[in-house]
Amino acid sequence: MTIEFHCPYCQKLLKTADDKAGVRANCPGCGEPITVPEPVHEAAQADSSLGAAEDAAAGAPTAGLGGVGAAERGLTSEERPSADTKNCPMCGASIKAAATRCRFCGESLVDQGSGAPAEIEAGDVLSRTWELYQKKLGLLIGSSLILIGIWVAMFIAMYAVQLVVMFSVLGAAAPGPRAPGSIVLLLAAVYGPMFIFLFLFLLVSAFLEGGYHLLLMRLARGEPAEIGDMFSGGRYFWRMFLSNLIFMVVMYVGFFLLIAPGIFVALAFWPFMYVIVDHDVGVIESFRRSRELTSGNYLAIFVLGLAAFGANMLGSMACYVGMIFTMPFGLLLFAVAYCMMTGRVAARSRPAAV
Repeated sequence: MTIEFHCPYCQKLLKTADDKAGVRANCPGCGEPITVPEPVHEAAQADSSLGAAEDAAAGAPTAGLGGVGAAERGLTSEERPSADTKNCPMCGASIKAAATRCRFCGESLVDQGSGAPAEIEAGDVLSRTWELYQKKLGLLIGSSLILIGIWVAMFIAMYAVQLVVMFSVLGAAAPGPRAPGSIVLLLAAVYGPMFIFLFLFLLVSAFLEGGYHLLLMRLARGEPAEIGDMFSGGRYFWRMFLSNLIFMVVMYVGFFLLIAPGIFVALAFWPFMYVIVDHDVGVIESFRRSRELTSGNYLAIFVLGLAAFGANMLGSMACYVGMIFTMPFGLLLFAVAYCMMTGRVAARSRPAAV
């Protein structure tokens, strides 16, 4: 016996086995969480005339939650999906099993995955990011302002200390020809604070980036998120610090020696921070999984990188004030890209059924 009911949000007709009664799952049409109702005996008897016998004779299994059987849709045995096809969870049309977008209704099927690596399209990522960006603009700008404010405060402090130390060394130096020792002391006064604050910057960034990437990932998946998530990345601190240090060194060495290796490192391993906070794995494992996710997506990632760079360039033209709006868009862009590669993104908004 099967249970048939309509999603209370999008009114999509859903069908599942009676042993799924009481189970909570996401509607394949709108992505909203719903609970499978208890079976109604009278309805089940009436539904038996919808072609269950035809499905049983053909050996067709009962469709899962959101699946629409071939007999229910009035398809003949020739039209039923084979092992190489599947039913679109939105319109029920038969499409290729490996398809990531329905060719009939245009529904993106990437967000129906279970976390396995999937190929993405830059256009899909951009449109989904823009939709989420408009919804969560206040939270995105607020969190980015906090992040930028901390970074700017650290750089101001660095330059202030650097100037104080440098003028102190110059004032203490005796007039006349400078001894080699005074030159070394002056260089230490100039570059010493810079290296110290750079190290501190990496430490602070490692703490903030764990929480900030967690915040972005939750937004991309449509999960509850708040400003406080930015300061919840303490458990990832050392992994963030070491992985970010390794990534930066390898990438900049690649750019210094030959530009192409640096580009490859950036394209292949950039999701490592998302992998750490998503799967709670170590540094080496985060790079391995990042490589698996990005394989086959280099062109799309490169296009997204150009889009983020172009947006930030436009933001910098307005005395960098515009970057308050463009920077969070670029960061959210790659959060959405990561979630689409893992098959887990927020469902698109759909108009309410009339």
